[in-house]
Amino acid sequence: HTLALTTGGLVLSWGLDTSGQLGDDSLLVSKSAPVFVAINDIVAVAAGFEHSLALGSSGLVYAWGSDAFGQLGNDSQLTNQANPVLAQTVSNVIAIATNGSYSLALTSGGQVISWGSDSYGQLGNGGTNTNTAIPSTVIGAQNNNVAIVAGVFSAMSLQADGTVLAWGDNSSGQLGISPTTPQQTAPAQIPNLQNIIALSAGYQHSLALKSDGTLLAWGRDVEGQLGDDAELIQKFTPVSVQRASGITAISSSYNHNLALKADGTLLSWGDNTNQQLGRVPNPLQPTSVPAAVTSTTEISAISANSGHSIALKADGTLLAWGKNEYGQLGLGGSLPGTDQATPMSVLLGTNRIRVP
Repeated sequence: HTLALTTGGLVLSWGLDTSGQLGDDSLLVSKSAPVFVAINDIVAVAAGFEHSLALGSSGLVYAWGSDAFGQLGNDSQLTNQANPVLAQTVSNVIAIATNGSYSLALTSGGQVISWGSDSYGQLGNGGTNTNTAIPSTVIGAQNNNVAIVAGVFSAMSLQADGTVLAWGDNSSGQLGISPTTPQQTAPAQIPNLQNIIALSAGYQHSLALKSDGTLLAWGRDVEGQLGDDAELIQKFTPVSVQRASGITAISSSYNHNLALKADGTLLSWGDNTNQQLGRVPNPLQPTSVPAAVTSTTEISAISANSGHSIALKADGTLLAWGKNEYGQLGLGGSLPGTDQATPMSVLLGTNRIRVP
């Protein structure tokens, strides 16, 4: 499923709705075109596996959808919600993140808060892989965190000095630490990683954007998601992404990546099973070398998702491509939808999407 934030602080959602993740108080029917979530005055959104998060201008966090692992942070009943509910004991939040079945929040004081599934230690509480519906502070992250990202089973936080902490699953080296550590239940600093200004995490790989506009990647590489044009071998330490310079933003999902250049052009690489790389002609094969997405210029913001990709143009047009089985591209029409290799315009009507 996909979420978008309008310039007026409203939330749009579309795609799969099996657990109420669209937040439109419906009969859990998937939507191929955007619908409004019953919430307003929102400044950020994040979509997980089957749940959604929204950050209010007041610093409070709203959640809806599946609560099977406590990822809504609302109560101990683990009850799915088709309408937004408040995550309890969480306030003064300035950023949110989710990618799997857990949730992260960054407070104005630089603390990281986590809740939900802890199957691989992704909550960073130093515990014994115990799921929790009660948000708690990630231990060892202290108070100098300036950004957070959530992979499917691992998480990272960017420190004010440009270094990075990581925790959770490390089975493919996605934490950038010792290969003898299969999981890390408390944050650990990634060695020799400095001058970082942005992070992104996928299923079992990670990306970092350096202050000079170049990229580093580490972890799983079976689908070429590290972009180092090598022998598709997992890396436990960061390697340089090839043919990627002048980068200003990055986004990773399960097994593919997007990178936005300063001139508004867009690069993609990794898995292409569902045409999520946006290449024409499109052979459906993965690629380990970043290359331009077809027909994309003047891009302002990007989002890589599980099997599909989203890009916001400077004029407010929202483009989508890749997997469309559940209507997650927002193109309308009957379901299941048809996968798209070429970026297509999402049916926004008169709504305009906010540039992050």
